[in-house]
Amino acid sequence: MYVDGILPDGLCLISIPFYLLLMVACVKFRHQEPFSSSFFVLTFSQGMADLLMIVTLFLLLKPPICYGLFTDVYLSHPLILGQLQAFFSMGICSLQHISLLLIALNRFTAVCIPMRHNKIWKRSTITVVIILQWSIPTLLYAPIFSFDVQFVEIANSSKLGLSYGNQQVLSIYYTIGFVTILTTVIACSVLYALQFLVMWKQRSRSGVISSEARIEFRMAIMGAIIFVISSCYLFFLITSIVAPSILQTAFDLVWLYFLATAIMSSVNPFIIIGMSKKVRTACFGLIYTFYASDRDAPLNSSRIRSSELMNAK
Repeated sequence: MYVDGILPDGLCLISIPFYLLLMVACVKFRHQEPFSSSFFVLTFSQGMADLLMIVTLFLLLKPPICYGLFTDVYLSHPLILGQLQAFFSMGICSLQHISLLLIALNRFTAVCIPMRHNKIWKRSTITVVIILQWSIPTLLYAPIFSFDVQFVEIANSSKLGLSYGNQQVLSIYYTIGFVTILTTVIACSVLYALQFLVMWKQRSRSGVISSEARIEFRMAIMGAIIFVISSCYLFFLITSIVAPSILQTAFDLVWLYFLATAIMSSVNPFIIIGMSKKVRTACFGLIYTFYASDRDAPLNSSRIRSSELMNAK
C-alpha cells in the first residue's frame, strides 16, 4: 500500500529544507552576485510554485487518493475540497511550466543578446512578468469552482476518487494543460538549443569565453537541466493518453502522476545548489550562521545574567 509512495514522498520531503534554504539565500543576498541576477528572481517565483504544489500533494491529493487516509474529512466536504484539489493541481502545474518558459527566455537573452539582457529584464519588467505568471493560471482555472468536482468513494477500496460531473469540462482543461505543457517543451527546447549553438560558435571563433558569459551560460545549463528533468511530466501526459489501449497494464497512472509531479517540484534546489559554488557557499553560510547563533545564545544569556548579578551587588 505504501511502497508506491515512498519515492515521490521522500523526494518531496528531502527537497523542502533545501528549497527553503535556497529561497532564504535568494532574499538575504539579493543585492549580491549571483543572486542579484534576474535568473534568481524567477527561480524564487518558481520555488514558491513548487513548494505550493508539494503542499497540495500532501494536503489534498495523496492522503485520500493514494493512501486512503482521513477519508471522513474529505467526504464531509467533498465538493469544496474536490474543487480546491482540481484548481491547485491544474493551476500550479500550469504555473510551473510558465516558470520554466520564463527562465528559458531569461537565459536566451543573457546568452544570445547579452547587451540588451539587463534592459529587457529590468525590475519593472520582472514585476509585470511575475504578476502575469501567477495571474494567468489563476484566472484560467478559477471557473473550476463553479463546476461539480468532488471526492467520491471507490467500491471495494478504502481510497477515494475524484468525480467530474461534467466530463466535457475535464476534457477542456485536460486539453489546455496538454497544449500548455507541449508548447513549453517545444519552446524551451528551441531556446536552449539556440543558447548552446551561440556558445559553441563563440568558442569556435575566439577560442575563449569571457568570465561573464561563462557565468550566464552556467545558469543557462542549470535551467536546461531542470527543464529536461521536469519534462518527465510530458511523458506522464502522453502515457495517460495511450494507456487505455497499450500501457494500462504496464503503468499505474496515479503513481506515475505523483512521481512526475514530485520530480518536477523537487529538482530545482538540488541542481542549483549542486552546480553553483557561490550558491552553495551562501547556503552553507546560512546554516553555519544559524548554528553559531543558536550555540552562542545560551552563552550570551549566561553573560547577561552574570552582569545583572554584578550590578545588583
